Amino acid sequence: MTHAKVVPDHFRIAMAATFPATSRGDPLLDVLQVLPEISGLDLVSQEDAGGGRRRTAVQFEYRD
Repeated sequence: MTHAKVVPDHFRIAMAATFPATSRGDPLLDVLQVLPEISGLDLVSQEDAGGGRRRTAVQFEYRD
């Protein structure tokens, strides 16, 4: 008997990251925008986290 497992080919992911604030943009957005597996990138929030840091929250589709 063979047991097959169905694995979805895409996932909706929500994540947040905190980085030092820079004038060069947002590291999280910069990386996610260039990955071919990422689509539907939505900026949920971007806020000052204090101490010269910025917190960015995003949602996106990841396709395997």
